[in-house]
Amino acid sequence: MNISGLKVNFKQASPKTKDSDILFVHGMWAGAWMWANYMDFFTRKGYDCYALDLRGRPGSIPVNDCGKISINDYVSDVKAVAESLTDPIIIGHSMGGLLTQKVSELMSPKAAVLIGPAPPAGILMVGGWVHLAMGIYYGFDILMGKSILPHLFFLRHLLMNNVPENLHDLIYEKLVAESSRVAREILFPGVSVDANQITCPILVIASDQDQATPISTIQRIVAKYNCDLMTYRQFGHLIISESGWEKPVQDISKWLDTHLN
Repeated sequence: MNISGLKVNFKQASPKTKDSDILFVHGMWAGAWMWANYMDFFTRKGYDCYALDLRGRPGSIPVNDCGKISINDYVSDVKAVAESLTDPIIIGHSMGGLLTQKVSELMSPKAAVLIGPAPPAGILMVGGWVHLAMGIYYGFDILMGKSILPHLFFLRHLLMNNVPENLHDLIYEKLVAESSRVAREILFPGVSVDANQITCPILVIASDQDQATPISTIQRIVAKYNCDLMTYRQFGHLIISESGWEKPVQDISKWLDTHLN
């Protein structure tokens, strides 16, 4: 499916019993494929489900130089798809969680779910040694505005620390180079989000072994929006696809039923 030039994976409800559609927003280096489990789950719950591939991904809006894509470009992508859906619920992971925050400010989704979200402006991302090492190793490429796919060594520790090692290569093969401009803009000046303009209920999902978005950062995001938080043990950043992923998604579904009905 194509919406506003963007490639969008669509899965129809079986049967459709919910008025709202769900839009899934992926994070850095990833794509719509990340959401396969969630789309299967929520279509069985009666939702029509959509997962977009942000511009620069294969089959989506082509970009001559992916290193120059801005965070505002991605915000425009998510907003364009969301506005085409029926009373959408937006669920975003990592950078997609940050995009969901901004789009929730700009329009009025039914609800927003932020899974291991990157923080908005004003909330410092306090990372560990992996963030520092990547900053040093790729600093020149970031300054030069190149698109970057970090070496598997870094992503094993940042994203896949709770994923069986035999799956690391399979996941890495699906990842794509990401805009260094987006990375810079998330860090400085950051993405400004006015919490007072967000009227929908928000749920934040945190994982205690998440090396990409630490619990301390998540707690400050929750305080900014005065919203609900669910924290899970023994998950890393890829909580949406790690073993045991069913428990968080079941809890998200129950939360949606409680807040939207």
